[in-house]
Amino acid sequence: MYTNRADITKNRLYVTFKGRMEANDVKSGGANVLLEARKLKSGFGVISDIAEFTPTTEEGRQVMQDTMKRLKEMGVGHVVRIVKEQSSVSGYQWQRTSQAAGYKADQVLTLAEAETLLNKLEKEA
Repeated sequence: MYTNRADITKNRLYVTFKGRMEANDVKSGGANVLLEARKLKSGFGVISDIAEFTPTTEEGRQVMQDTMKRLKEMGVGHVVRIVKEQSSVSGYQWQRTSQAAGYKADQVLTLAEAETLLNKLEKEA
């Protein structure tokens, strides 16, 4: 399952992926992420919540990587990822994938921490 939304006022994209998703689900979710990101200006921030996401297949991971590359091309700014624990397998999968796409995300444990960190990073930029 996924939910994604753009907050135009904050110029921020909120992405949530939960449970086990097959490649087709990840593809649908990725297309929705890009649709929402088009509403934002270059330099937009992203809060990605994968705390309840189960690692996907290699095919699903490749779809995620392609989506992340497109976000980079669209001008993504800082990315903060919410994980269940700092050593989560999903967190590692997404971190490796985002690095292959050309950026690194900071990882936190809660939405409140994500908002605070992203606000700080955007002010420092």
